[in-house]
Amino acid sequence: MILLLSCFITNERLRKLANKTRYSRLDIFKYTLFSYKDIPFTELYLFILLDSEFKGKEDSLTEFIHSTFSGLNTDKIHIVYDRYCQQNQWSIVMNILMKKHGPDELVWFTQNDDHVFIDFNMDILNEGLELLKNDTSQHKSIYYSHWPEILKMSGKYEEPVLKGNYISFKRTMLDSIQIFNLNYLYSMMVRYKWRTNHPRIDSLISEITNRGNDDNVFNQTIYVPLREMVRHFDGYDVFTDNTVCPALELPSNTFYYKDTIKNMTAEHHTHWTINNNFQIPQKWIDINLSLHQDVIEHSIPSKPI
Repeated sequence: MILLLSCFITNERLRKLANKTRYSRLDIFKYTLFSYKDIPFTELYLFILLDSEFKGKEDSLTEFIHSTFSGLNTDKIHIVYDRYCQQNQWSIVMNILMKKHGPDELVWFTQNDDHVFIDFNMDILNEGLELLKNDTSQHKSIYYSHWPEILKMSGKYEEPVLKGNYISFKRTMLDSIQIFNLNYLYSMMVRYKWRTNHPRIDSLISEITNRGNDDNVFNQTIYVPLREMVRHFDGYDVFTDNTVCPALELPSNTFYYKDTIKNMTAEHHTHWTINNNFQIPQKWIDINLSLHQDVIEHSIPSKPI
């Protein structure tokens, strides 16, 4: 599996949200990258645009990245200090990746700087990677973040299928927090002809259909783990209860697993919940509880940033 990341590191947008100006965005980004250090990546492709206040920090960030992923040879770590938003830019990248890795390669894809890997081991991730490898769908993914929301979404249109410690359902979702097969990324970034630029692929869906996620225009199969793997650093403001998957802190975080049922089943309000009466099955809850058996708490290893 390769890591393909494209993002803009800036504090500017956070200054408009006073309650979220907690930490430097560069520090959050480095914390996120450090949480990925044990994920079994074979190669990294990082496109990072630094805002003006972070200019001059490219060398130190490059050193941090190489130190964090020291298990990879330096020729496997590719860093470009720019964010790609144009299809012609991505077409070049995608053609290189297809030639080098092939259409079946799995890609941890993100256009975010703040989705932190919080799981206590790689067991669930590795199981999901095997499920993707064995799935014959042309377009497939693991939706790895916004965990309570995607669990609820999975049953909005159909009955999800239980596969080991994952569930799967069919729906086109282009959110840039998924592990895609490379063939799918190639389809959306090269085969489909964009009408305009897109800093994030999330907005592509509005070009392709006016029905949003009511459609499955790319015939996508999505897998969702039954244990939380990744969390948005600032938590999820769609929940009225701020103890549900709460925001993270710097420099370290400890997770206590007595509230996993609450996290799975919490009521929330998004466009995904409109006309969605799906309830998380007890079988899923039982599996989640079994996946935390004998693990009371877990702390994310921290590194000075």
